[in-house]
Amino acid sequence: MTAPWEGSTPHDGEESEERPMRHLMRAETVGTPGTPGDTGRADGPRDGRGTDTAVAVKTWHMVRGQETRAMCGRQLAADSITRSDEDWGRTEEPMCHTCGALYLREVP
Repeated sequence: MTAPWEGSTPHDGEESEERPMRHLMRAETVGTPGTPGDTGRADGPRDGRGTDTAVAVKTWHMVRGQETRAMCGRQLAADSITRSDEDWGRTEEPMCHTCGALYLREVP
């Protein structure tokens, strides 16, 4: 028997045809010392992998759809960095524990 997390899942921005994206990871960010940006704006300078180089992700939160209020209640910038919910638990930066607990109750 295969566990639900084993097997192929879409990555790198691909959406699963089996379920529409209902959640999105949204970054809470802090400015990197010596850089002008500290808002986590999605249109900031990028490196070769698409990572914002002007800000550092402090914590990843989960939001419903395109909302800016995290599931834990924290208000996040509307133009903050986002990722698919498929990346939850696969980043170097920490995840919000409360968002994670609520997210796990909502996904199949």
